[in-house]
This record gives sequence, structure tokens and C-alpha cells, in this order.
Amino acid sequence: MWYRPLYRATRTDSALKFGWFFICYSASFIFLAFHVLFCVLAAVAPPLVFKGKSLTGVLPALEILTYNPMLGQVYMYFRGSGKAAQMKREATMGAMMHAL
Repeated sequence: MWYRPLYRATRTDSALKFGWFFICYSASFIFLAFHVLFCVLAAVAPPLVFKGKSLTGVLPALEILTYNPMLGQVYMYFRGSGKAAQMKREATMGAMMHAL
């Protein structure tokens, strides 16, 4: 968005084209700032508009984990019993059997 206006401005050494470059450059910076702000807002996902209807973000994930204790118990059982390592071994063996 801003590279071509800069190239044209330096090629022709025109003040008008340098002005157009600065307009394009500032517009792209503003769009970038809004994009970064949106990404941060989406990653955190505070309940501003939908109040509990969002399924993405850190805050809804923490809310789900604290709201449903059964989910936490299943997670702790799965991680603590060695089932994760056993499933990984089984997946590796299955992949090797299909490859052969």
C-alpha cells in the first residue's frame, strides 16, 4: 500500500507524490494499529457485547474451566494417569502399521 507511492515519489522527485506517500503510509499505519487492537481484543475476548456467547479467547476459556468442575477433573485424570503418553504410543504404532 505504501511501497509504490514511495517508489514513484523517489523516482520523479515530486513533492506532490511525496505527499501522497505520507498519506498512504499514515493510512496503512492506522489500519495496522486497528488490526493489532482487534487481535488483542479477540485473544482476550472480554464479554462486552455477547455476554457469555463467545467461545474464543482467554477469558471465556477460564470461565468454562471454572464453571464446569467435571471438565477439570477429566483433564487432571487424563494428564495424571499417563493416558496421554499411552495414546501417543498407540498413534505412533498405528501410523507405522499403516505405512508398512
